[in-house]
Amino acid sequence: MAQTHADSHPEHSSALDAVAPTNAASPAMPGQTVGTGKTPNRPLLFLAYGFPPLGGPGVQRALKTVKYLPEFGWDPVVVTVKDVLYYAHDESLMAEIPGSARVVRTETLDPLRVAHLMHQLRPTKGANQKKPSVSTNSPFVKLYRLVRDLVAFPDAHAGWIPFCYTAGLRALRESGAPVIYTAGTPYSSMVAAYMLWRTTGIPYVIDFRDGWTDDSYGHQSPTPLHLAAQRQLERLIVPSAAAIVTVVPELTKRLTERYPSLQDRAFTVTNGFDPADAAELVPAARTPGIRRIVYAGSLHEHHKPNYLTFLQALRALPQSLAETIEVVFVGTSFVGAEELAREIGVATRLQFLGYQPHVVALSYLLSADASLLFIRPGDRDSVTGKVFEYIMAGRPILAGIEDHGQCGQILDSAGLLQWRFDPTDVATAAAHLRRLDAEGWPRPLVSATERFSRRAQAGQFAAVFAAAAAGSALRHATV
Repeated sequence: MAQTHADSHPEHSSALDAVAPTNAASPAMPGQTVGTGKTPNRPLLFLAYGFPPLGGPGVQRALKTVKYLPEFGWDPVVVTVKDVLYYAHDESLMAEIPGSARVVRTETLDPLRVAHLMHQLRPTKGANQKKPSVSTNSPFVKLYRLVRDLVAFPDAHAGWIPFCYTAGLRALRESGAPVIYTAGTPYSSMVAAYMLWRTTGIPYVIDFRDGWTDDSYGHQSPTPLHLAAQRQLERLIVPSAAAIVTVVPELTKRLTERYPSLQDRAFTVTNGFDPADAAELVPAARTPGIRRIVYAGSLHEHHKPNYLTFLQALRALPQSLAETIEVVFVGTSFVGAEELAREIGVATRLQFLGYQPHVVALSYLLSADASLLFIRPGDRDSVTGKVFEYIMAGRPILAGIEDHGQCGQILDSAGLLQWRFDPTDVATAAAHLRRLDAEGWPRPLVSATERFSRRAQAGQFAAVFAAAAAGSALRHATV
């Protein structure tokens, strides 16, 4: 069995000690003048399955990191996939890829690519035919996920591993990149990064958006045998990384407790927002005299208790107030969401727009009097990516979240926790709506948000990459 990273590359720990702490400004890297262009940027190999023109929240983190890294001395070489059948496509995001970045698109044998190719064989319906879209909670998708989890390992994208590895190896040799960066999920990209490290000795950094064997939202092992195999793979790949980055402190803590050798090379870089996204953006049109509440992002089945709570709160309002409120859901929604609204009697107050390009979703947030946030009951560890763009929008946030959770801490730090309600507390949700109306739907004073900017976070990533590269250089110098 391969040695763990802590055993085989002890130099990384001392190199990473110099990295600026999470949410601090990134210092200039040794031998570089950051942002001036006087010193040529270094290449960085980035393995990212989810990348434009795919859309969705996970893509935003990858794209914004690529967008701003050149300002901190790194030019990404992105290895990603060709077109796949995915629930979200957003061609407008392509314009944000910087000219200094290079994008390599590979084949893959995973089901999403196969489904896309099969769709391409169907007769076209005109030049403006839209990309296919699927509900993330349809019966077909549920069946697909069950079969997928039984037969695919480590995940449905295992068919990308050989293509990702081959393209990554070629890119490393052509660019001379001193660091590999991989975004999880899928875990298959981590496998490819590990294989590249074993082949070349070039260190890799893993960016965890969720856990692996303890991910309560995403991949679930269907049998104890599958779980044991996933744990073994995690034990092989995660401690071997030069560094890991996670989106929430709790996940960083869990991983360092599980793998103590990561203690000095594990960092938290939260999700964030890009102020440039809202610059000169025109708010979406709205009906005069109607107050608008916007939920931006996917409304999943695990949000159903929160959703029911809010619908019941709407129903509990005096009719004169309820008639002045509209709630707009900008994103995919679970099967049956609209029917529930009809059953409760508030369907006329709701609009479901389905998935929209990122710029459209932001235009609705900026047109809102308040935004709406759900995290499933009992979950105090998750911080959904949308919360940061809610903070950027600067509207009251009706947050159906647990008390004393990590998402609540972020809202509190920005001065936006006063409209929180427990995910099943109808009375408090209704009271917040009545108070907002009585106070004239005020604009809160949002504070301390610079640390959530995507540019600042790219600087934090750059510091981690520089330390990982320095550790690699030390290792080769002492062999």
